[in-house]
Amino acid sequence: MGTRDRQGEDEACGSASMLPTRKLGCGLEVLHGRHRAVIRTRPVNETHVELGGRCAIDQPAAHVRDAVAALYADR
Repeated sequence: MGTRDRQGEDEACGSASMLPTRKLGCGLEVLHGRHRAVIRTRPVNETHVELGGRCAIDQPAAHVRDAVAALYADR
């Protein structure tokens, strides 16, 4: 988990990669989760880390599709 966000670590969100990036002071490329999502990090300054990457998305479950459709129904 990131040092300040206090959120649980999603297997592909990359928050766990931020602290080693800060401690080591260099960019990292980490493979996260069972789908091996590529997470890239780099230090920006003394307090910030840039985070990005790519992943493959499985077909979402029906309840996820329904929730997304409901969320965007009014737009």
